[in-house]
Amino acid sequence: SAGEGNAKQIQRRDAFLLAMHQRSNEKRKLSEECVGLLAASRGYLDNILRDGGMPGTSQGVEAMQNLLNHVNSEAGEVLASIDDTLDITEDGCRILEEAISSHFE
Repeated sequence: SAGEGNAKQIQRRDAFLLAMHQRSNEKRKLSEECVGLLAASRGYLDNILRDGGMPGTSQGVEAMQNLLNHVNSEAGEVLASIDDTLDITEDGCRILEEAISSHFE
């Protein structure tokens, strides 16, 4: 239905807002932006939003920080490579997605 499609679009928008939100004193690396955008585009942030972790809330900020910390511990070499080369390989993207997925299991 049109209502469901609209709700899905709003949820996807909120997922991207959650992924991109940062405090004014915070500066994220390109690799961290990649993790957030990949997580948002694949639907991994939907449960955080459903549980009240909206963009700008302490719950949303904490959820994103936990995700970034997990991915850094699982795929730190890929993150470093993104920041060094300003690029991401297909292999790197797959490794990041596996790390993101494992955080939500």
